[in-house]
Amino acid sequence: MKRRYARVALWLLLCSFVVVACGDPASGPVPVTWGRDTCSHCQMALGDQRHAAQIRSAARVEKFDDGGCALAWQIQHPDVEVREFWMADEDDGRWIDARTAHFRTGRRTPMDFGLGAISRAEADSIDFEAALRRVKERLDGRAGGGAR
Repeated sequence: MKRRYARVALWLLLCSFVVVACGDPASGPVPVTWGRDTCSHCQMALGDQRHAAQIRSAARVEKFDDGGCALAWQIQHPDVEVREFWMADEDDGRWIDARTAHFRTGRRTPMDFGLGAISRAEADSIDFEAALRRVKERLDGRAGGGAR
C-alpha cells in the first residue's frame, strides 16, 4: 500500500514539474516564435528580432513587432498595469528593460515608428518618456489612432 502511495506522489510531483516547466516564467521576457507570433497592436507577424518588444501584465504577456507598437498599446490601454516592459536592444537583440532604455530616432522599424532601443544613452538618443510622447503625438495626429 505504501508503495502505491509513493508512486502516486512521485507521479504527481513529476506532473507538477512538467506543468511549471512548460508555462510562462513568472517574470522576464518569454520565448518568441519568429514569423508566427503576432503583434498585439498591429497583428503583424514578429520577424525583426532587433525591434521586438514584450509587455507583461498581471494577466498575460503581450508581444509586439515594433517597440513603437508596444508604446502605442500601452498608451491605448491605460487601465492595464504594466509589470514589465521589455524591448530588444537594436544592437545585439538581447532583451532590455524598456523603461530604462534609451532610443535612437529615425530608425527603419517594422511599423515605421522609427525608435531603436539601446541600453546606454548616446548623444542624440531620447529616454523612455520622450519616446512615449513621440508615439502619443503620432497616434493623436492620425485619424482613429490605430496601427497603420
